[in-house]
Amino acid sequence: MKPLDKFRGLSRAWRASAGGDPSDAPAFFQRYLQALEQQQPMSTPIREIEFVVLDSESTGTDPKKDRVVSFAAMRVQAYEIKVSSAVDWRIRGQMPSSGTSIEIHGVLNRELEDGMPEARFVEELTNYVGAAILVGYRPGFDVAMLNESVKDQTGCRLTNRRLDVHELGMRLDHPIKPAFVNPEDYRLDKMCERYDIEQPDRHTAMGDAYATAILLLKQLSRLEQQGVKTMKELMRRYG
Repeated sequence: MKPLDKFRGLSRAWRASAGGDPSDAPAFFQRYLQALEQQQPMSTPIREIEFVVLDSESTGTDPKKDRVVSFAAMRVQAYEIKVSSAVDWRIRGQMPSSGTSIEIHGVLNRELEDGMPEARFVEELTNYVGAAILVGYRPGFDVAMLNESVKDQTGCRLTNRRLDVHELGMRLDHPIKPAFVNPEDYRLDKMCERYDIEQPDRHTAMGDAYATAILLLKQLSRLEQQGVKTMKELMRRYG
């Protein structure tokens, strides 16, 4: 690992402290911090990059008071979806979903009674994502929601690199961003229509994560055609 890459890994691990002392974090989070220190260098070819494509459903839209109730993810590497790596978890929390949220994601409160407790979910989540690049459709919201749970359980937060297929889609179509891009054209369902991706389970964590993973593969193919070959080029232009 180059010195600059190691410094970036250490810096990312330090930011994961969320204002607390990371040395006080649980052992599983210490392993996560160690993984960040050894994350793939920016010279990594796109084909070798470890992506984790994720989606979550929650009790509402306020990260400060709402919580994740459903989480799904899968690994993507070497232009393949690692189907055997897919996870689809329900999380048993202390806050019921609102009626509006249930109408969107379809997860009934009684379905969460057998879900994993938040403490176990955070450990499983942290072990799963490691130092991979987190990919999603506007993943900032998902990660913010996840980090409230992570912070509650560890005093720290996830600081993985992220890639947004929404932003990537716009920049692929408009390399020099125009003054106005209609955001409606870059909703997940609209992009899936353009890329001929079926969405039988829209608004479920697993359904949206899988559609996003396929969309990522198609976008990476376009990037390869444009000569984007390394993580540095990908993240500099589109991350």
